Amino acid sequence: MMKLKWFIVLTFFAALGTAIPTLAEKAKDRIVLFDASPNVPTFPTSINHSGEITGYYIDPSQVFHGFTRDKKGTITTFDAPGAGTHGTFPVSINGRGEIAGYYYGASVFVTHGFVRHSDGTFTSFDVGPNTQTFPVAINDRDEIAGYYNDAGFPHGFVRAADGTTATFAVLGPSTITFPTSINARGEITGSCNDLSGTHGFVRYEDGAIVTFDAGPSGTQPASINPSGEITGSYFAPGGLHGLLAHGFVRHSDGSISTFDADPPIFGTYPQSINPRGEVTGFFYDANILMHGFVRQSDGTITTFDAGSIANGTFPTSINPRGEITGSYQGHGFLQSR
Repeated sequence: MMKLKWFIVLTFFAALGTAIPTLAEKAKDRIVLFDASPNVPTFPTSINHSGEITGYYIDPSQVFHGFTRDKKGTITTFDAPGAGTHGTFPVSINGRGEIAGYYYGASVFVTHGFVRHSDGTFTSFDVGPNTQTFPVAINDRDEIAGYYNDAGFPHGFVRAADGTTATFAVLGPSTITFPTSINARGEITGSCNDLSGTHGFVRYEDGAIVTFDAGPSGTQPASINPSGEITGSYFAPGGLHGLLAHGFVRHSDGSISTFDADPPIFGTYPQSINPRGEVTGFFYDANILMHGFVRQSDGTITTFDAGSIANGTFPTSINPRGEITGSYQGHGFLQSR
């Protein structure tokens, strides 16, 4: 839930920006804006290799609902069975159109995982004895990674297609484990915390776990691609508040490349990496305005805005074809090539 709340806050403040020329005017010709329902805030979270998008939107009564947008632009909205007034939150869509996410039951203290199958049917599930389950990603084998509340600590889980679930705590039972992504081989990445700070980790299909640090003051992986390349942010001294976010790519051999989408003033936040090693995410410029970026596998970075106002572009996912989805000023967007 922490990641979701941060996403909503970022989008809200981004919408307060002023209209100035975009960083990449030519990008507008390749971008389509859309809403899941007329005049409602729309937040895409994931795009698959076919161009199908999932995410959530907020209705006028402030209830969250899920949606899927097919490659022709047709949008279907949905709610998980049993979802209360606090809503349904899809987080990931795989190549077959299977969607993973979570929904709130009777209160904000009760969350359940779900899979929405390609035929529109649902399977709900819980991990652990406490009903606080948060899936974060689903791969093409229908394996789902996520976290759950275990005696007050978030711990990781991986759920197989047959419903079998394995749980894990990277640094021990009294520590925090936050998975963020799972690839086609079942490898999981995310962050973990101990008294020394926040670290990245990779959990391999056999259950072996390796931790790593991309920088000195905290590492937060966001996405892992099929070959095991990982992107995310790390923090180092600097910036106005003492710590500054930078981007990184951890290559499959364990080496790490770091980068900034703009002169490092207010931070770079990668969100997704595709099989070609292309990374998308957002950064803040010197005026604290939010823009999108794409980093090619050779390190070349292109920045873009999804509309005429140079603020509020929040890319969340990039597919194998380089198509990007995310939100812009409360609208969904699709950038194609």
